[in-house]
Amino acid sequence: VEGNYIGTTADGTAPSPSHRGPVGVNVIDSTNTVVRGNVISGIRVPGTFHYAGQVFGDGVRVTTINGPTSNTMVENNFIGTDPTGNASIPNLYGVRVAPFISSYPTTGTNVSGNTIAFNERAGVVVAYSINGVRIDGNSIRDNGLLGIDLLGGGGAAGVTPNDPGDSDAGGNRLQNFPVVTAAFTNGTGTVMIEGSLNSASNSTYLLQFFSNDACDPTGFGEGQTFLGEISVMTNAAGNATFSATPSVPVAVNAHVTSTATSADGNTSEFSSCVLAETIPNLTGDI
Repeated sequence: VEGNYIGTTADGTAPSPSHRGPVGVNVIDSTNTVVRGNVISGIRVPGTFHYAGQVFGDGVRVTTINGPTSNTMVENNFIGTDPTGNASIPNLYGVRVAPFISSYPTTGTNVSGNTIAFNERAGVVVAYSINGVRIDGNSIRDNGLLGIDLLGGGGAAGVTPNDPGDSDAGGNRLQNFPVVTAAFTNGTGTVMIEGSLNSASNSTYLLQFFSNDACDPTGFGEGQTFLGEISVMTNAAGNATFSATPSVPVAVNAHVTSTATSADGNTSEFSSCVLAETIPNLTGDI
């Protein structure tokens, strides 16, 4: 599914006046589906009859009904925006990975390189029974609720960020996010990010870093601009510390966030956001 305007007018600048469906791209019981290079916006419809008072709308939904779904790639799309990524054409949710029938597995979903912005609720939602959703290198910003929401056992989307003490009974096994303790910039773009991760012992994790013009109202960031990534390995107690200096410039007064992804492809929610403090003569690169 490539190169389409889905849910918008022909020029991609407004919601389609004739739109009726509750999903832009619905991946169901499918293997090796690629959703690439589309504008998927304006997917938001009110319920009728016994659904009156409810609202529906997923830009992309990855789900199961009669069999498993595996190896879905959602990449380089504009989800909730116009074709420039700058104007708002919100869906209710950006991307939702959630089974209709939970007895069938959904595995190997990759959400990568997309702009996911301005959606009314969460940017990316992973339901409590789903694991292995890798969310990397996206620009996720200005969504109404959390940028990434991993649901616990039946919890409502977009309410409370997971914390480092959560168990693994939830979406992406409720992979812990890093704790960013400090971010320093030299005022010309170089930034150093310090913090820690608590997760499974003796395991390798990919940490990705993002800058944001402003902190999300929840205090748990989103991920407006992808800065770079490093790998860390936890010790026998499940702890790792990190110090990263991404090469992508970071503005003074930007807020920095991070995610962690396990070796089996479970990406965390965004960390809390930290204001980048100015320190002269700071250098470094990753």
